[in-house]
Amino acid sequence: MKNFLIGSMLVFSFIFGVFGIANISNAQISTISAGTSQTITLPTSSVILSGSAVPSNGNLVTSYDWVQTSGPKMSTITTPTFASTIVTGLTMAGTYVFTLTAKDNTTPVALMQSATVSVVVLPNTSVNVTISNTQDIKLPTTVSSLTGAATTPTIGSAIASYNWTQVSGPVNAVIATPFASSTALSGLTTAGEYVFKLTATDTTTPNPLSGSAMTTIKVKSQDSSSIHTNKKFKSKLEINGNGSANLVGELTAISDGMLSVKVWGIMFSVKTSNLGYAGSPANISRYMIGDTIRVNGSIDPTATTPTITARSIQNLSFQSNKMMKENKGKGKDKMKDNWNDNKQDDDHDDDKN
Repeated sequence: MKNFLIGSMLVFSFIFGVFGIANISNAQISTISAGTSQTITLPTSSVILSGSAVPSNGNLVTSYDWVQTSGPKMSTITTPTFASTIVTGLTMAGTYVFTLTAKDNTTPVALMQSATVSVVVLPNTSVNVTISNTQDIKLPTTVSSLTGAATTPTIGSAIASYNWTQVSGPVNAVIATPFASSTALSGLTTAGEYVFKLTATDTTTPNPLSGSAMTTIKVKSQDSSSIHTNKKFKSKLEINGNGSANLVGELTAISDGMLSVKVWGIMFSVKTSNLGYAGSPANISRYMIGDTIRVNGSIDPTATTPTITARSIQNLSFQSNKMMKENKGKGKDKMKDNWNDNKQDDDHDDDKN
């Protein structure tokens, strides 16, 4: 019996020496951190958790595991097996606690250690205001519009009022309906940047909540004279500071007194109701699709597509055909001289325009 007890004690001492002492001295990963606590305010509903771990005795960390241990609702941990992860779905105010556990490659039993971090989500205390579809313009256009919307964080509450104001700008614009969510603007007569602010207030009691947002409308200046010429197709587009326009392009459609003329891929609608010289309905009736047309007129700033009210129209293709017909039967040199004379007249007309 005595020998049995002595033998048992020796075996126990051996096991304790090999395993027990090691577990006591290296029972945990030496350093682990789940990062610092964070505070966010709704409507922000996501955070980044950054953890780290350093094992003892030169071992390696083999795994990480993030879990939510408490909170007003369950969130979504995007990559729970990474040291750092994004957490989303923190849509309810309150305190959320997350635990990071790390393991190393110690054998036969891996060592592990855990750490926790908290995220405090504060309730939204302001109305959320958005502004959309802001339209920049170019002179001579002087009108635009503003479109806004607002939501309240308070359940059972509603938006009670809106208020548009101009924060800055080269001149004071006219806000048509300043107490509506959307409004028309006019009086943007000077090039520059105009900043507008929308403030919304809800019906929360006893203290209503409010919020605001700002937007910028850019008014671009009109070039005093911008002329571009496509020599290959003899296309031309000239827009002057007084709103007058000259163009040379291809006739693509004729419908109810309206011509469609293409200049470098841009389609212009040409109104023929105010035609003067060189543009009677009789002349237009002789036009054919594909003819080269010269138009002089004024830009319509209220149209949604490029539109010109024509003062005069010339069919350059018809003039060239007429010239060739007049030269029929004449010698080649004489036809060449007439062609050069016609071209010089045409270039001179361009210079005058």
